[in-house]
Amino acid sequence: MKTIFERSGASWEVLINCDGKYINQLSRHTDRTYSHVSKMVKSFVEDGLVSIHTAPTNKRAKVITLTSKGKQIKDKLQEIKTIMGGT
Repeated sequence: MKTIFERSGASWEVLINCDGKYINQLSRHTDRTYSHVSKMVKSFVEDGLVSIHTAPTNKRAKVITLTSKGKQIKDKLQEIKTIMGGT
């Protein structure tokens, strides 16, 4: 498991925005390549921050869902962003 200091700002942006999205939606939203986002999501799965489920309407598509641990981290990251003056 990577510590908070071993992850890039880009990976935290992906975590904050991933809940309920497909990897291709997330890559467009964060302006990252599909491959890059896919690797980040895989590391989040390994760390227990997200889970991946098959989309009900498309068996090839995967939906990303935050775990309770992932939601806790997302909430803390949003608090930090607010304190730092972000939106």
